[in-house]
Amino acid sequence: MKLFYAVVTDLFFIGKIGSFTKAVNSKVVFMDSYEHLLEAIEDRKPEAVLVDLASFLTLAHIETIKKKYDIRVIGYLPHVHADLKNQAEKVCDSVMTQGEFSNNLVKILG
Repeated sequence: MKLFYAVVTDLFFIGKIGSFTKAVNSKVVFMDSYEHLLEAIEDRKPEAVLVDLASFLTLAHIETIKKKYDIRVIGYLPHVHADLKNQAEKVCDSVMTQGEFSNNLVKILG
């Protein structure tokens, strides 16, 4: 079973991600702070970290995680945040709009 950590605060996306995990036999653990995410990574390295780029995780946090743990980070954000998308593409392995993320969840988690 693949393990993912998710930094997602939007209840719609929490529900959407949760519903797809059963379909593809993956496990997603939702994180409520940067510190809890680091503790979880130290305990068990995931396949990837899914990040709502409008959440509490900053690009500096993501950069630290990538350098220290060499973990794939998949970020998503509203399509209206073009500046943030350009910055996030320098740090994340993949950056998608919310719609693209939703449409690709089975592929991402599978």
